[in-house]
Parts: sequence; structure tokens; C-alpha cells
Amino acid sequence: MGVMAGLVLAGCSEDKSGPDYKSVSDAQAVSEQSVSSNDSETDEKIGDAAAYSSASVLGTSINNVGNLTESGNGYEGIKGTGDYNYGEALQKSLLFYELQRAGDLPEETRCNWRGDSSLKDGADVGLDLTGGWYDAGDNVKFNLPMSYSAAILGWSLYEDYEAYEESGQLAYALGNIKWANDYFIKCHPEDEVYYYQVGDGNQDHTYWGAAETVEYRMDRPSYKVTQDNPGSAVCAETAASLAVCSVIYKDIDAEYSKLCLEHAKSLYKFAEDTKSDSRYTADNGFYNSWSGFYDELAWAGAWLYLATDDNTYLDKAKTYYPQAGQDYAWAMCWDDVHIGAALLLARETNDSKYAKAV
Repeated sequence: MGVMAGLVLAGCSEDKSGPDYKSVSDAQAVSEQSVSSNDSETDEKIGDAAAYSSASVLGTSINNVGNLTESGNGYEGIKGTGDYNYGEALQKSLLFYELQRAGDLPEETRCNWRGDSSLKDGADVGLDLTGGWYDAGDNVKFNLPMSYSAAILGWSLYEDYEAYEESGQLAYALGNIKWANDYFIKCHPEDEVYYYQVGDGNQDHTYWGAAETVEYRMDRPSYKVTQDNPGSAVCAETAASLAVCSVIYKDIDAEYSKLCLEHAKSLYKFAEDTKSDSRYTADNGFYNSWSGFYDELAWAGAWLYLATDDNTYLDKAKTYYPQAGQDYAWAMCWDDVHIGAALLLARETNDSKYAKAV
């Protein structure tokens, strides 16, 4: 099983505030390494975004939260009054994602046995592709299920912000959502280049060892899709995750929210222009896109509408939705997100045909 998100909770509306973000002196160097040679305005924004991502968030306070000790002292949130501690269930769900982190970990964590890992990811293509989440018990970073999971976590926070506050999990949820989306920004150094996987699934499955040691036992190749070798499903799903993150962070960090939105728009256009998964092949046998890409285009279009209030994206979501396969009507999953698109469209359009699909 890949990384999967938890339940989507019920609605809320809260003013949000958060910490300021640090910058580092080598941002320009990162930018020069990552930016496309294309001098279009959009490519410049994407290059600046890559610099911002690499230079900022992985060590900031949004990921260094809590006063718990390694022995487990401290209490998060408010004590439950019922027979079941749903706050603790939420805590453990979020802790799963924290334990899946790759890269340079924050100094403060809710764990005393994870360390930095895979710090050379992307070196084979001259990029910094560190960060992100490993896939469950594996050490591969598969971006299709990863971006789905980040989008669902963000959706849950969007729907029930107060529940995260009351359970003491708000900062952890924000940190997890940001950790994944920072990685997606790194994976998108140019408008029509997206690195959708790091690590070889078949080789990785031959090694049952700690994530902290895997880079010393095998190569970790980086796989990409481009205009000539496309992968629309993974690009659109990542666009959805970044759009959700943009919505979540709009009132927390407007600059970061804008950055996420720039990448979301660019990846969505990339997916829409190519409409093909012909080169999304490294995941074969692990996370094939069986449902195609129209469900992701509808889902991402709906989130981009929520992020921008631009009816163009709502129209796109409505156009792509009926083209999405309806084979998996029983549940939403990393492969098929048409039900999520239907729910969002039902809300925004009040059209009963979408409500009936949920």
C-alpha cells in the first residue's frame, strides 16, 4: 500500500496566522541551477519558485513544533470526553507522514529514531530533489500517490480547521502539507519538466533496510516527464496538491501561497496541453495510472477554481469530469479522484448530477 490520507472532516472558517519564513544566502545559486534557459515570464517565475523552495522551508519553524520529549511527555490538544480518542487517532495519522519524510529533517520531531536520508537525491540530473515522503515501507518517492495524499490532507484541513486546532495537530498538519509541496516545487524546475519519481521500485524492493542507509546501497535515479515525453495524470494531481496548499497558506504566508499557485497553474497547463501518460512508465507495476488523466484534470481544475476564483478553471473541471472514467464508484483513491471532483463541483454549481455521483 502507498501513502494514503485520512478522513475528510466537516467544514470550518477561521482566520489563520503563522510564522515568518527564513531565507538563505545561496538562493541565487539554487536559482541559477534550476531555472530554464527559456526567458519567458512564466519560466522566470518557475525558476524563482525553485530557488525559494530550496532556500526556505525545510528547516523552518512550521516543521519544528511542539514541546514533547523523546520519552513521550506532554499532552497535545484537549482531553476527550467520549469512549474513543479521535484526537489521538488524528495525531497518529499525521505522525505516519512525519515518519515517511526523506531529506534533511527538522531538529525537533515527534520521533527519536528517524534521521536525515537520501541527501543526494537529484544529483544524477544536477538538481536538489531531496525531501518529500517515502512510499510506506519502501524508500522510493512516487509522486502520484504522494501528491494525492498531500491534497487529501490539505482538503481535510480546509474542511475542518478547528478540529486540528482543538486536537493540537494544526501545526503538524501544516508542516506535513508543506513538506510534500516543497518537494513538488523542487521537482518542477521548468514549465514542461516534472520529476515524478526518485528511486527504482524493483531495486528498492530487494533491500529491507533503513531509509537512512538506502542511498549507500543503491543508485536512486530520477525520472521525469516532458512535453515530448508526457505524464498528464501525475502532473495534474500535483497541480491539485499545490492548489490546495495555496488555499491553505493564503492567510498564513501569502508569498508561499502565490508560489504554490504559480506551480499549480503551470503543471495544470502542462498536463492539459499534452493529455497523455505515454512516458509515465517508471511507476509501472507500482502506481500505474489505470484511470487515465481526465479525473485528475477535473479534480485539479476544481481546486484551481477555489484557489483563483477564475471561472475558466471551473469550466475546465466541468468539461473534463464526464470524460473521467466512472469505474471506481465505490471509493476515492490515489488512482481515481473523480468522486472528489464531483463533490467539489456539486458544491460550486449546485448541479444535482454531481451530487448523485458522490
